[in-house]
Amino acid sequence: MGAGTRIGSPGNLRRDQGDRVGAQPLYEESLRLCRTLGDLWGVGRNLIMLAYQAQDIGDDKRALALAEESLTVARELRVYNCILWPLVFMVFHYARRGDLGRAQLLAEEVVGMARDSATLIFLGGLARDAGDYPRAEELFLEALSTSSQVGRR
Repeated sequence: MGAGTRIGSPGNLRRDQGDRVGAQPLYEESLRLCRTLGDLWGVGRNLIMLAYQAQDIGDDKRALALAEESLTVARELRVYNCILWPLVFMVFHYARRGDLGRAQLLAEEVVGMARDSATLIFLGGLARDAGDYPRAEELFLEALSTSSQVGRR
């Protein structure tokens, strides 16, 4: 974890305590420093945190742009959790706006990376909401099977 990434940590503390206004400049400074230092992991992380900040204040256009930039950086890094953060953000972003097709497409990518019962249930719900009942049933059954195997070796 680089210096720029660590500067974002006070932003997390501020945000967790409900001080979104105070968190904003800390994330922005951290992003600036990460870019300067070439800390791509920190760039991606701070971009997604700024996306949540933008979402919190109702700036959905900026939130999506930041999440998309974070995803681009994460794909360049090829780091699993860095890719998941913006993907999950974007799935919820599109689902909340009723663009279930786009949400489902992104959620399929999430499931390809993290095929656990919670992810499968979420994706099944998106399929159900989109009216794709056969796919929803398939995903719910897989989630049931996955969760029933927990603890078995």
